[in-house]
Amino acid sequence: MTHPQPAPVLAEAIEGLPVRLVVIVPPSESAPADRPDDRAKLFGRAGTTLEALVAGQSTHPPDVLVPTDSVAQYGYTGGTTGAPKGVRILHRNIVGNTIQVACWRSGALPGLDSEGGVVLNPLETSADYALPLGSCTALCVSPLFHALGLISLNFFLLCGATTILNGRFDAQSYLEQVERHRITYIPGAPALWHALLATPGIRTRDLGSVKAVVSGGAPIDTYSLEKLTEVFPNAAVIEGYGLTEATATVSSGPSAKAGLHKPGSQGVPLFDTELEIRDPLRPGRKVPRGERGEIWARGPQVASGYLGRPEETAAQFVDGWLCTGDIGHLDEDGFLYVSGRSKDMLIYKGYNVYPRELEDILGGHPAVLQASVVGREVPAVGEIPVAFVVPASERGTSAEELMEYVAERVTPYKRIKEIRFVAALPLSPAGKVLKSELRRLARTTGDPGTPPSGTQETGTPDAAGKQVRHA
Repeated sequence: MTHPQPAPVLAEAIEGLPVRLVVIVPPSESAPADRPDDRAKLFGRAGTTLEALVAGQSTHPPDVLVPTDSVAQYGYTGGTTGAPKGVRILHRNIVGNTIQVACWRSGALPGLDSEGGVVLNPLETSADYALPLGSCTALCVSPLFHALGLISLNFFLLCGATTILNGRFDAQSYLEQVERHRITYIPGAPALWHALLATPGIRTRDLGSVKAVVSGGAPIDTYSLEKLTEVFPNAAVIEGYGLTEATATVSSGPSAKAGLHKPGSQGVPLFDTELEIRDPLRPGRKVPRGERGEIWARGPQVASGYLGRPEETAAQFVDGWLCTGDIGHLDEDGFLYVSGRSKDMLIYKGYNVYPRELEDILGGHPAVLQASVVGREVPAVGEIPVAFVVPASERGTSAEELMEYVAERVTPYKRIKEIRFVAALPLSPAGKVLKSELRRLARTTGDPGTPPSGTQETGTPDAAGKQVRHA
């Protein structure tokens, strides 16, 4: 099923594959397109429009029993560190994660009605939660093929929420819809929040209706989280953690504004979810509380493995547990702190350096809009931290200023050795930073002391991502 706009790309992508049916859905106000009938012709006998498909069909649901262990979706990983992998997400995974998130966000317990359908039974404190049942209005901009969009749409329906599908993101239009529809719940990836925070006049908007701002899909710096609490004064700003291999969500911060919120943490495990922090070199050994290690997860949302990759499935999915490939730790209250991908960690002179910590610090500088840190191999020391920085438009900065700013806040071995100003960070369709592309750019070298014209003095982005300064 596809919208008319990307149909030509889809037709090229599936050429030679045994696809039997392609359904062109109609355009809408939020996602306009021309000539949906013409688009169906791109697929020959396999192509049809949604209107033609349902014409003459019964309006009653078919009497079909779907096995819980059958595949509901092949969800593809973000491909931020390598080639995307297809994940076998089962029907029971989607139902389980939908119920987990719906109950967590609404303050309810699940139950069954007389016909076996899922219902939510609110607790006495449900009024304090982000998604009051039957009275919430959500604005969804996340792609529906992505885990965040898929599960969000499902639990919005389960909670009886009114859902506004935003279509292609435009910051001004997005804020206008928040005001017009009195939106109470908005989920999104960090790229969306950075764009909103950089929007002129955002502090003059009437955003008081928003009760929950939920960030997921990728890490976000604590500085941006603090700014979101200022822009959305009545909202609980919630960061969660998840991955495609676990359908969508594994942990989340409290959904009530009065709950215990720890900036920089991705919250606690959802219901029926277990987390363990294990030694990456000895996966059978759990590390002490507070110590960093590899995050393992177990719960009803853990998928059944990768499509056509038996060796990787055996390595990542072990005895009901999922090796996430992420590094993090649990504090004394059981809150999770994700340091980043294990593949993103770099080793400088034998010391482990975690990019997430450096990105958080850079994000706190007023001249930085976004930052991402990767390692570049240098034989004498291992890897050096290279920061790609998108400057904020309101003021300039220099590579020296930013490196000194970080150096004042970290131990010497964690200092950033190189700054590169860029117009924008490379993003996947789901809004994740493509660190594989940044590593490729980091391997390119130039004159270490000569910034591109105007970049160092004014903070003007350099779209080519050229090197501006070595430490």
